[in-house]
Amino acid sequence: MKKDVEELLLGLEISEKSIPKICEILKKIEDKKERDYLDALKKLCTTAEGRDTLSSYDLEWFRKLAAFNAKRGKLTRAYDIVKRVMEIAEKFPENSREKISFRLFYMMISYELNKRTEVIKQAKELLGIEKFVPEDLRATYYNDLGLVASYFEIGEDPVELLEKAMKYPEDFAGSLLAPYNLTEYYYYRGDFEKALNLVTSLKKKAFDYLLSKCAVMELKCFLALSEIEKAENVVKELEKMNSENPERLDMGISLVFLGYYYVSRGDIDKAEEYVRWIDRILEREYTPYLYGESQALKAEILNAQGESFKAIEVMIEAFEILRKEKILSPHVRKYLKSALFRLWDIFKKLVNELRQRDDYTASHTLRVSYFAYSLARHMNYSTTDLFYLIIGGMLHDYGKIKVPLEILNKKGKLDPEELKAIRKHPVYGAEFLEGLKFPDLIRHVVLMHHERIDGKGYPLGLKNGEIPEVAQIVAIADIFDALTTDRPYRKALSKEEAVKYLLSLRGQLVEDHLLNNFAKMAEMIQPRNYRIAFEEIWRETIEDLFEVVE
Repeated sequence: MKKDVEELLLGLEISEKSIPKICEILKKIEDKKERDYLDALKKLCTTAEGRDTLSSYDLEWFRKLAAFNAKRGKLTRAYDIVKRVMEIAEKFPENSREKISFRLFYMMISYELNKRTEVIKQAKELLGIEKFVPEDLRATYYNDLGLVASYFEIGEDPVELLEKAMKYPEDFAGSLLAPYNLTEYYYYRGDFEKALNLVTSLKKKAFDYLLSKCAVMELKCFLALSEIEKAENVVKELEKMNSENPERLDMGISLVFLGYYYVSRGDIDKAEEYVRWIDRILEREYTPYLYGESQALKAEILNAQGESFKAIEVMIEAFEILRKEKILSPHVRKYLKSALFRLWDIFKKLVNELRQRDDYTASHTLRVSYFAYSLARHMNYSTTDLFYLIIGGMLHDYGKIKVPLEILNKKGKLDPEELKAIRKHPVYGAEFLEGLKFPDLIRHVVLMHHERIDGKGYPLGLKNGEIPEVAQIVAIADIFDALTTDRPYRKALSKEEAVKYLLSLRGQLVEDHLLNNFAKMAEMIQPRNYRIAFEEIWRETIEDLFEVVE
């Protein structure tokens, strides 16, 4: 089919009155290579010729048209078709077999694109019409709802739904899809042995697309169990399938886990080859989930290559995407968690690097990060923002590594030139992060933690309303720690004296509500080993992060 004709058909405003127009276009098309596509449309239009209304029977042909797109990886196009037709289909009776089938397809294509709100809405509505579902559609009905219930809260037990589907073994969904979806359920909940037993049995009767999905699941389970030797035969099998049918719907995810296999084998060149293949798929059809998974793989490759900071950049982006997707496979979760904990090892190196130049600054970064975290948590910040705030606190003074030691450790008052030099450290720190895709929250902390709402801060001279709250939080923590530690030119203030001084800066330092919250939070601060305290909040925050996505 000529591409311009295909685009015209897909771009039509689908409505009851558009059917005759579709008919006219189809009569002009002759291309045997796209016969399935044309047959679906021609059958649709054969039933529609001579009238200008859409019947419930027509829904089946629109569903086939959308399915044709979906099977060829054009998920967004498939979704556009069913979304537009669904608006017309709402007026048809709930007990119409064609409408139920179409709604199930609409729910599943929305599920593939992770359109959470639409999936949950459709699922709950479909649960309410169970009594209308025809016998020959029940396996598909229970299977699809079981799959959705595995990842979204719809008020039903996914295992019970999938087992209901399996009571209809004469149906493809009942005999093959439901058992496979049950393996995914166990896999995502960490019961790898049970998932592996199920999928190994299922492979004996699976074929085509489902056979490749089973192979991917086997590989995922072996990797999760660290049984790399057993994974080798599955890898060969999957690579053969990929070469024979590179347009499969699950191609992208298979490449991700093949990449992880080769990283585990130390064959980074092969892993990077798969990353490039995934990138080509994403160029044709971008999906956030596949992109997030591929970024997690890239982070692991970078770690294997010793590119620690670059790995942090990519890993943070991967986590942010996968957190939004709410679907994080156990294997990728393990790699991401490992990478997040490795960040602490990297930060320890940073602290040691700073300590070699200035012991105070090294210890100061840990304490500031801890105090900033404590204030933000007191203010009910999200787990993700707490995570980024901890990193920002750790890096907020890293730019001081470029400030001459004699200035950093000077006991007396700094002269104007020395003051000018030390006030460059936020810019130096920001330059350190330049080019990295760290979230704005981290970059704002590093660059703006010395800004003041009265406009007398540095390096940008920002005023009230221009300074992000996270930077103001670190500013309070920064000053509080400076006041409560001994310095060469003065003795430390008590906690109460430091809080009193901070409160005296109302209208100058930060917004009042932040000072008020800090004063309340500071009452709970007790002297302790802040290196250990930092490790505790780091570990706690990472564990909380993974609760968010599980």
